[in-house]
Amino acid sequence: LKHLRFGPSRVRTPVLQRPSRCAAMGGGDGGKGGQRRDAGRRYAFKVLCPEPLVSSFMGARGATKDSIQEACNCKLIVSNRDEHWPGTRLRILVIYSDDPSGVVAGLQEIINRIIELGDEEQGNWKGEPEFTGKETGEYMFRGIISMKMAGGLIGNGGSNVKAIREENNAKVFIDKSPVQGHQSVKVVAPADGLRSAIARISDCIQQEAHSDWFPEWAAIRSFSGEASGYDSSWHGRDRERSPRRGQEQWNQGWESAGKRAVQTDPTEDVLQAIAATASEFPAESLAMDFTITCDLPTHKVSALIGRHGEHIKQVRRQTGAKIHFEPPAEGTDEGQQSLRIQGPLLSCYTTHALMMKQYHEHDMENQRREEKNAKVSELQEQLNQLQDQLRAVQGEPAPVKGKGKYR
Repeated sequence: LKHLRFGPSRVRTPVLQRPSRCAAMGGGDGGKGGQRRDAGRRYAFKVLCPEPLVSSFMGARGATKDSIQEACNCKLIVSNRDEHWPGTRLRILVIYSDDPSGVVAGLQEIINRIIELGDEEQGNWKGEPEFTGKETGEYMFRGIISMKMAGGLIGNGGSNVKAIREENNAKVFIDKSPVQGHQSVKVVAPADGLRSAIARISDCIQQEAHSDWFPEWAAIRSFSGEASGYDSSWHGRDRERSPRRGQEQWNQGWESAGKRAVQTDPTEDVLQAIAATASEFPAESLAMDFTITCDLPTHKVSALIGRHGEHIKQVRRQTGAKIHFEPPAEGTDEGQQSLRIQGPLLSCYTTHALMMKQYHEHDMENQRREEKNAKVSELQEQLNQLQDQLRAVQGEPAPVKGKGKYR
C-alpha cells in the first residue's frame, strides 16, 4: 500500500490477553446458566424475529410483552418495522436485564412462542419454514452475537459448540460474514434441547458483560450504521405496538435468515474473503487478542479519524477492535505515525481493511479535487483568451492585469 511500510517486523506476535471464559459453560453460582449477578451491570441477548414472532410476543397493544417483562424481570426492545437484519425480513429483539437469569427467562418465553408457531407452521405452512427444522420435532432459533463472542462460543478446538450440539441434540450454525461487528447464529433442535442450548449460549454471551465494548454492542439494534440507543428506563409502556399479522403474510412467508442482499461494494468482497480465510484458522486462535501496527504519513491521520472522530468510531462499532494512533517517537521520522489495531484476529484485519479503504478514498478525493481545480483554471484561462479576442475585434484596449488600467 502506498506510503505504508509493512513487513514481518511490523506485525507483532499475537498475545493472548485473556482466556476464554466460556471454556466451562454452565459453572458458577447464582442464576440460570450458572451466572453470578453483578450489581449495576446490564446483560443482553439479541434475537432475530420473523414478523409472526414479533406479533406473538407483543400481543394486543403490547400487553403480552408487558406481562413477559414483569414476570421475567427483563426488558424487551424490538427494532422498528422497517429495520431488519441486513438481507432478511427479520427484526432485531434485544432482551435486557440486570441479572443473567432475567435474560434466560425472557429467552424461554420467546422459545415457547417459537415452538407454538412451529407447531402451527408444520400443519399449514406452504413456503420455506421460519420456525422449524428439516426433521420432525425440530424448531429453529436465530440470534446475533458479536465477533468477539464467536470465538468464546466455539471454544478451544470447537469444544464448546461441540458440547452444545452433543448434549442437546442440536445443530449450531455461525455465519462467517460479519455485519457491524455482529454474526448471526442459528440453532435447530428439539424443544427441550433448544431451551437448554440457548441457555448455554446466553451463559457465554453474558460472560462478556464486563467488557468495555459490551454496552455499546448491546445498544445496537439498527444496522443502518448508527446505534439505536439503549433505553435505560425500566418503567412505562414503549411506543412499539403489535403489528398486524395478515393472512397474506402467512401465505407468502418471509425471506430466510441466510439470504443476503446483493453487494456491489468491492470492499464487502474483501471483508467476506477475510472472514472466509479466518474460518480456516484453529478455533482457539480466533478468540485470542492480536496486535497489528503499520506506519503512515502523519498528515493522513486526521482523514482516518474523520470529522469529530466519526470514522474511527464507526469502525470501532463495526468490528469491536481497539484503534490507536501513537505519536511519533523521539529520533524517528516526524512525518510518520504508527497505527495500532488490537483485538481478535478477524476484527484486526477487518479494521485494517476499513482503515485502508478510508486512506485510499481520501487520496482519490484529493486527486479529484486537484483535477477539478486544474479544470477550472484551464477554463478560466480559455475565458480570458476569448475576452481578449473579443476586445481586439471591438477595438478596445486590453486591461493591464493587477493595475486596473488600459494599455
